[in-house]
Formats: sequence, C-alpha cells, structure tokens
Amino acid sequence: MTVKTPAKLRILVNPDDSRKLVLPNGIPETMEQLTDEVRKVCGGFRMQYQDRDVGDALVNLTSTADLEDLTTIKVIPMPDDGVQEYIFTVVEEAVSAQSDDTDILSTPSSSGSTRTRIWLK
Repeated sequence: MTVKTPAKLRILVNPDDSRKLVLPNGIPETMEQLTDEVRKVCGGFRMQYQDRDVGDALVNLTSTADLEDLTTIKVIPMPDDGVQEYIFTVVEEAVSAQSDDTDILSTPSSSGSTRTRIWLK
C-alpha cells in the first residue's frame, strides 16, 4: 500500500480572498475529487492554475496531473446551480400595415437591444 504525501494548495477566490487547502491524502487523482474538495471551501466555481510552460500564466485546470504540492489555484465563482444567465436580443416590432400572415424577420440592420436576464432553471 502506497502512503500518499499530504499536499497544500493556495486557493485564490478574489484579490482580497485567498485560502489554504490541506489535502491529507495528497493531490486527488481525478478532477472530480479535487472539485469536491475545493467546493467544500468555495461553493460553485471553475479553476485555473499557474502553468510553468507558459510563464506561470493562469490557465484553466483540466487535470490533476498538472498540480503538485504548493501549487496556486485560482477559483472563479460561478452562478448558483439553480440560476442560469441568458443573453437574448429583443427586436422592437414597428407598427405596420402588414397582414397577419406575414412573418417579420430581423436583419443585421434591425434596431434591437441586448438585455441580460437571470432565469431560474
């Protein structure tokens, strides 16, 4: 039986909020296991890490194989699971003398406004 070495990760939630995550059994083998551990501390999110291959720039974390002890992870909070954000365009219909059986289609030159709404699932 292999004994795993404990690992510590620095979690950046925002510029004024960083946290230390101690993993007594070392870095988890899967993203799902790591996500569960970080979610206990931070809620819903996505993760980035500092990648040495690109000058320590932050990149999205897709595999725990990219992590080692004392790695810094940035957590980007996501909306609650019950809320989803949709962006849609509303085209204001002009009053016209067209018949009821005519479909009015918008064109790139149509005047419309983009509105953002949060919808419950």
